[in-house]
Amino acid sequence: MFPIQVRTGRGENQPWDGDLHTTSPVAWGNYRQLDEQSYLVMRLLPRCAESLRLRPITTSVQLEVPAGSPEHQAVEDWLRYGAPFHNVPGTITDITGPPGLLDTSGPGRFSFIATTAPDSDRPDLDIRLLAADGAVVHTLELADVHVSRGLDGPGVWLTGTDRAGVLGFRFLLNGPDRDRVRMTDLPGRQNPRRRAASVGGADR
Repeated sequence: MFPIQVRTGRGENQPWDGDLHTTSPVAWGNYRQLDEQSYLVMRLLPRCAESLRLRPITTSVQLEVPAGSPEHQAVEDWLRYGAPFHNVPGTITDITGPPGLLDTSGPGRFSFIATTAPDSDRPDLDIRLLAADGAVVHTLELADVHVSRGLDGPGVWLTGTDRAGVLGFRFLLNGPDRDRVRMTDLPGRQNPRRRAASVGGADR
């Protein structure tokens, strides 16, 4: 089944999770800007649980990033930890799947996103600051938690915000050399005395 909708706005500015989390599982989705005021959304709904095995959807993409560039590091973090990357240049070399699927290939810019199911049973998380003797000095609860795992190795990407929505945290864990933690002020609620801070990164 291919449900199609025409919506007002620009597709790149819309959250994608809502189109993935529906009463029917979505196997594939395509966003196409029609003009300045509207865009098209086409989703593919599998007919049965065996659709993935009987008629899988595959896409071959060659990402093109210069060695040592920020885009190269972003792709490496995706491979090792499952960390999302955005707007990385590449080329679609092949697409296979059911009839009616987008079948054009060529250059473009690609993003990988990590989604969380609305009915996720993941418990709330918190960050604990420990003293030298192991006593808990301070606890900060995290909300809006997303987790992903790397394709190449045991790495884990985890992100969340504090309950007040002021600070964002990004963790790269189980890496080949050390864990990394990044803390930033969230847009719109910045502390004028601190725009961004790097926390952790200590050897494991």
